[in-house]
Amino acid sequence: MRTLTTILATIVVGTILRVSEAVVVFDIPFVGKHFFVLRGGSTKSNASDHAVTEESAPLSPTVASSDPPPTQESNNTEVPSYDFSLLQPGEEIENSVHFQRYLRMQKGNVEKAKHAFEETLEWRKANDVDTTLNRPHPDYDICKRIQVHHFPGRDPSGHIIFIQRPGSLNFDMGEKNNVTKEDLLYHYVWVLEYCWNILEPAPDQIMTNVLDMKGVKFSRVKQYLNFIRKFLGVMSKHYPQRSYKTLVINSPAWTSMAYKLVAPFLRESTRKKISIHCRGKRQDKVLLDIVGKETCPINLLSTSPKVDDSELGVYDSPIETAMREFCLARLEEAGMTMRQLTVEE
Repeated sequence: MRTLTTILATIVVGTILRVSEAVVVFDIPFVGKHFFVLRGGSTKSNASDHAVTEESAPLSPTVASSDPPPTQESNNTEVPSYDFSLLQPGEEIENSVHFQRYLRMQKGNVEKAKHAFEETLEWRKANDVDTTLNRPHPDYDICKRIQVHHFPGRDPSGHIIFIQRPGSLNFDMGEKNNVTKEDLLYHYVWVLEYCWNILEPAPDQIMTNVLDMKGVKFSRVKQYLNFIRKFLGVMSKHYPQRSYKTLVINSPAWTSMAYKLVAPFLRESTRKKISIHCRGKRQDKVLLDIVGKETCPINLLSTSPKVDDSELGVYDSPIETAMREFCLARLEEAGMTMRQLTVEE
């Protein structure tokens, strides 16, 4: 039992390192070469379709999109385009403004960086990622409820802050509302595309990641770890070198113990990116220092009132409001509406 505990705890720590793009010493087989089936704006045909296999063939754009929206009468109003490509027509890979991040990921090895960049281009083409933000996303609100994740603002250095709560993953809610794991994966890609094309379009921008481990129970690790590591695999492989710092908070004791085992083998620069904390005054100080007093959501602090997070308004930042309004605008253009959560539990 102790061996199993150590293995699972080490895998969780490996997942944390993925967020910091720091899996450089251990061969932890998180994400191999595979594609995700992304079905943006899809109508649901089978609620039991939860499995996202590593060898799933990407769907064509015609299948991936929802039922065709009603034809709109011409009123001479231009519909804005939100197509975003890493490579412009006729541009060499080495000349792309995004190539430097892949070069840093591969420690200056040009050939490896080109190969990694080509894999991302292939993944984006197979899943029609360049046009993600042009397509309606009616499951946006539901996906935000299935797992808590949000942008509260910027840290004192100006970096965007992305907070995730792995322990809030509720696949049962998704199943009851006809949202599959692949739909949730698509949602995360939508969020990343919005972040790096609308919110922070500069190719060298980075973010502060906060992993709130509240609610993570060892008994449930195997249930949601597979999905989390797939998503983090997408982040590190296809959106590389985007991490400024990774702050792990409300960490269970077994996570800290496992991290201490692997920390000596990590580069100093990697260790400086990651900090793991347990709930309390020391964690509060780190949060206020790194996230910032003006930005830190009150529900992350140990002094937070014991009420529902939604009552504290922690998910209503200007960034979150603008992102949802962007989603609603694309739905309106397509003649669609946001799907509502019909079954909460």
